[in-house]
Amino acid sequence: VILTNAVDVHSREVAEHILGMMMAMLKKIYLYRDNQYDHNWHDELGVKSIEGLRVSIIGLGDIGKCLAKICHNMGMYVIGIKRKMIDKPDYVDELYTNENMDKGIENVDVIVTVLPGTKENTHLFTLDTFKKMRKDTILINAGRGNLYSEEVLKTVLEEKIIQAIGMDVFEVEPIAKDNNLWDYKNLLVTPHVAGYFHLESARDKYVDLIEENLRRYINNEDLKYVVTERE
Repeated sequence: VILTNAVDVHSREVAEHILGMMMAMLKKIYLYRDNQYDHNWHDELGVKSIEGLRVSIIGLGDIGKCLAKICHNMGMYVIGIKRKMIDKPDYVDELYTNENMDKGIENVDVIVTVLPGTKENTHLFTLDTFKKMRKDTILINAGRGNLYSEEVLKTVLEEKIIQAIGMDVFEVEPIAKDNNLWDYKNLLVTPHVAGYFHLESARDKYVDLIEENLRRYINNEDLKYVVTERE
């Protein structure tokens, strides 16, 4: 059995979902939506501009690179963090490996994680990791939910160690109805929808890739994006 991967199929839709969460949180729109439900005319005060925003993207694969290009074109200062060092792309201002991740999270406005759910990434973010971030930092996780434990997540939210967290993925999905994670005002939740087929172009890419690999298989050609064991 040959296993292939749908590389780059969801990059654009996940990157744009992350960007949407980022804008909603930077401009505090998610808080105003809560206020609307409470019939509360209240000014949430300070917001940040996109221009010059320092954003760190942890996981510079296809999704991370797509997001980095968008952020760069919008005038943000982009820091990339990757498992192995590569030549720094023009749209990335600083590049580090996982071993030097602290350099990429200590002085930034937004941290985005798009890491796979591998053993090495399980609970990679500890409470100490969060404490190295600025208090006004926003974190968005659209990779996998095993990056930190639910206990650590709740401590960060309760103690307001950073400003806010946006999550499309959780360690246990779906979140139980009686889980108090739903109640934190400084947590923005989407139900693992960033990278499905909500964007029509993603579905088209997926079908095109399947057709191409079927053609290659029939003609005994090398398949695209064959999955191999990670080192």
